[in-house]
Amino acid sequence: MVLMQPSTKKSVHEQAVLFELRRGIIRAVDAIIAKDSEARKTLTETAISSYRKALLLMTQDGPITEPRIHEKLTHLETLLRKLECSHQIDEQSAAVPYEARPARSQK
Repeated sequence: MVLMQPSTKKSVHEQAVLFELRRGIIRAVDAIIAKDSEARKTLTETAISSYRKALLLMTQDGPITEPRIHEKLTHLETLLRKLECSHQIDEQSAAVPYEARPARSQK
């Protein structure tokens, strides 16, 4: 049995957190640029899942002071807020009947 040094254990733990954050960021960006609503929904769910896993991992082994992790966490939170706002806009657009939408000016 191989015993891991505390710094090695922390390094592996931080790598797991970084993996989830990177995965979440990639999926969130893909969701933002996705044209298909089903693909956007699936990608958003995956991004949220990665965010939650990262938070769970971050609470397991004490405080994480690695600046890269905090930067990526903030980036993912920003992307998820952007997705939430765009989802609310999509829902509002879907709720307005076509006839009630303002006419586009043609040039």
